Amino acid sequence: DDVEEYIMGIIGQGVAANNNDGNWMGSLTNLSGGKGYWVKASEDISFSFELNTLQRISSNENTKETLEGYEYLQSTVQAFYFIESVENIEVGDWLLSFNGDELIGSRQWQGYITDLPAMGDDGTELTSGYMTPGDIPTFKIWDSSENIYYDAYPSEETPNWSHLQFFLIDALNSYTPGCMDEDACTYNVFATEDDGSCDPSEDSCLGCMDEDDCNFNANATIDNGSCYDAEENYDCAGNCIAELDCAGLCGGTADYDECV
Repeated sequence: DDVEEYIMGIIGQGVAANNNDGNWMGSLTNLSGGKGYWVKASEDISFSFELNTLQRISSNENTKETLEGYEYLQSTVQAFYFIESVENIEVGDWLLSFNGDELIGSRQWQGYITDLPAMGDDGTELTSGYMTPGDIPTFKIWDSSENIYYDAYPSEETPNWSHLQFFLIDALNSYTPGCMDEDACTYNVFATEDDGSCDPSEDSCLGCMDEDDCNFNANATIDNGSCYDAEENYDCAGNCIAELDCAGLCGGTADYDECV
């Protein structure tokens, strides 16, 4: 306790804790014997620790470690972006960090400040494409109820990535750009902000939506009333699917006596 005020934060393997005026926040909930840690201090200190739980105002100890289908590799170089609040997110959703298209970290949201890891390129093939000094990560929100993710934008300029650093972001604002006109073919049901992409002249989504009709269009999202059935006794290609009578009529009723 006599050196705690000088400790700014502690980083473990994929986890971190930040000291905010004596209140510890982050996913690192305790120090374990046999594991290594990086300690960020405001001045030179010397200390030892007992294996007890850190005191904190929030932690992510009850979250899943990774989002299924969005796994990433632990690197020997890493940084953490502490996200204080997030717009349009529910407890159980996920925060994801990316370097371009490369996933570099994830953390499940529990409703309070969250330490989102951002893994760096440590020179091995396995971490190729991860962060390098000066890179700027981007963020997404995974909506667990809809199984989609949204782009998320920091409330201020995102700090450049640097190994073993803590960065605080006040808020992430999320929106999904797209067409919000329900009558337009380019309508995006998940859009939260209209991006001007609605095209009233576009007719690729118009068509017959009845699977039992001849001109069913699997790509149609708006039924334009064009559906039609095949003629009786014929398939949609005009082929006879009934018996020919003796007069050669498809599905006819003439008997032999009427034909001779």
